Amino acid sequence: MAEALAGSETIRRALAVLNLEHREVIVLRYFADLTIPDVARSLNLRQGTVKSRLHRALEQLRSQLSEHDVREVQDHGT
Repeated sequence: MAEALAGSETIRRALAVLNLEHREVIVLRYFADLTIPDVARSLNLRQGTVKSRLHRALEQLRSQLSEHDVREVQDHGT
């Protein structure tokens, strides 16, 4: 349970680093479980725009989370 809470806090922090445009597509797609067409309609965007924002946002999240994992391993290793 504690690991899950720590993981959700890590994700929350990583999401906070994203700009609003990237954060909103991630939240709608993965947390609200909307389809790409539904996200596009909700934000009044083209589907291609939603896809490109998702792609960029996921790249940034991966980067943030991998940096966190490296720091966490270093912290636990000392």
